Amino acid sequence: TSSSASLHILPTPQLSRSESPFKTMALEPGAIEAMMTETISPEGGHRPVVQLAYLKTVEAPNNNKRHKVALSDGGRWCYGMAATQLNQLLETGEISVGCLIRIDRFQVNDMGPRKIVIILDLKVVGTARPIQG
Repeated sequence: TSSSASLHILPTPQLSRSESPFKTMALEPGAIEAMMTETISPEGGHRPVVQLAYLKTVEAPNNNKRHKVALSDGGRWCYGMAATQLNQLLETGEISVGCLIRIDRFQVNDMGPRKIVIILDLKVVGTARPIQG
């Protein structure tokens, strides 16, 4: 006699916000320094997870809006700007202060005596929580 195993496909459970799969995501210690010193890059496959610690909308020329941010990895923080293609996410509240974000694409720019991170693409990977670091 041969035994055959049957495959049972279970329905995907519907998660409530409190059961979000994102709650296991954590900040990446050292991510800020690695980004600022450019020892990691999106081209190298690095997508650091950091916390949005500050967000401010500023008016730019031609009636455009820009968003200043501060990012934290739990130990260090840095200033940055969100690229204009992220404006809708920021203005609709999909991204808010305290949430964890995975930065999928970024570049570092010299702005006088300091460097800032320009966030070109991101994904929210954790809901808002108290600021760490």
